Amino acid sequence: MSKPFTLAVSGISGSGKTTVAKTLEKLLFNSKTIHFDMFPGDFLGKDYCEWSEAGADCNEWNLDPIINEVKMLLSKSMDFIILDYPFGKSHRDMGLYIDCSVWIDIPLEISLARKILRDFTRRRKTRRPLKGNAAEEVSSYLDFYIARHRDTYIRHIETVRPFCNLVVDGTNPPEIIANEIASFVKKTSS
Repeated sequence: MSKPFTLAVSGISGSGKTTVAKTLEKLLFNSKTIHFDMFPGDFLGKDYCEWSEAGADCNEWNLDPIINEVKMLLSKSMDFIILDYPFGKSHRDMGLYIDCSVWIDIPLEISLARKILRDFTRRRKTRRPLKGNAAEEVSSYLDFYIARHRDTYIRHIETVRPFCNLVVDGTNPPEIIANEIASFVKKTSS
């Protein structure tokens, strides 16, 4: 039995990682997806923007729970492990287990729009329930985005994208992106 091929689907928040990973799981038979967001807890232990402003070193994140899940799946009889995960190969410890990393490239304004739609209008009740007036919360988030978060996304792109094997156009529909990735992975893994 050969070990599963591990693929990381990476990008900034709102790039479509989760949607593409779910679509890929349907295209890459005998696969299992690990979603970064399925793990509770704080992997960083400090403010995300402060971490980014201090250099955005992905190795500061404690990813042991995800690494342990990957290790467990590597012993299973499957062909692919798909990681819905923001850091590609740039995290030293996690990078040891990733065979191929894909970056979903998305303009910042589309990412922002998707985040607002997801977090403030289409979210599940379990995801960041609104504490007050929706318009005020969106306004507050946009102020924060302009002041600090946009620069954090730019640093994320600069520190992770260069470690990826494939960059795909995130403005394409998820099915097109997933087909492009599946084709690349099938060539790379054989």
